[in-house]
Amino acid sequence: MLRANKLERKYSIGTILASLSKAECSLIQQNYYLFDYYDEVLKDIGKNMDIDFEKRIRTLGEIKKFWQRPKKQKKHHENLTNQKTRQAL
Repeated sequence: MLRANKLERKYSIGTILASLSKAECSLIQQNYYLFDYYDEVLKDIGKNMDIDFEKRIRTLGEIKKFWQRPKKQKKHHENLTNQKTRQAL
């Protein structure tokens, strides 16, 4: 979950949610989607989450990759947590 403190409290949760809700895409031709909204909030979120919101046209494969990435990062975090727990025992 993205938290305002991850953005150094620069934006309120409402501002973050409003910006993310505007970050929609439209199918422009087979397998190509246009993201037609970009602002400073998305720019900062992208820096923190390693997502290039500035890129306007993406393939479906590119979109799926950045939605799958948090699962991998979460699993990596869980593995690190489990290792630390085992070491503490």
